[in-house]
Amino acid sequence: RQVSPHVHCAAFTPDGKHLMFSDFSAEEIGSVDITGHISNYHTAARLPEDFGPRHLLFDKDGKHLYVIGELSGEIAVFDYAAGNLSLRQVVKADEVNARGAADIHLSPDGRFLYASLRLQNDGIAIFSVEGDGTLTKTGYQLTGPHPRNFLVTEDEVIVACRDNNSIEIYSRDKNTGSLKDTGRRINVEKPVFVSF
Repeated sequence: RQVSPHVHCAAFTPDGKHLMFSDFSAEEIGSVDITGHISNYHTAARLPEDFGPRHLLFDKDGKHLYVIGELSGEIAVFDYAAGNLSLRQVVKADEVNARGAADIHLSPDGRFLYASLRLQNDGIAIFSVEGDGTLTKTGYQLTGPHPRNFLVTEDEVIVACRDNNSIEIYSRDKNTGSLKDTGRRINVEKPVFVSF
């Protein structure tokens, strides 16, 4: 999967001037200026070897970019300004080295970041977001097998667990970010994405 180009996720920068994307194969974040001709691709940031950048997202203030590495199970935190990225932190999400990190989302208030992990010890890693954008791991919630995608609301985290044909619903403590299994399930064949 790292032999040929493999763009996995893209996001517009908060200033609306660039499109940034994760290239799983090239171990980099690419950028295209969308204010002129869309032919000026360049590498905005390199990631460590065997990182496998998958999903990326900006915080709501537009000052930080978060990227999860499928292979390394790490999250890279970048400062963002005027089209430029500067690496601030790399933090481990997957403690068992399963090489199946999947998705990341911020809580609506931006105080917590959640990361789904697959293939072993499947679940959601929970991080508090510090004032400078860095992450501190605060918890872990086991889920059903293969939590490929999930959605974070004010009060819940809704997880698409592909390999048990179920969407699982967890209550979310807005003060601590912690999750609790509600036992509520929606039966769907091979769910891989959740959206409102």
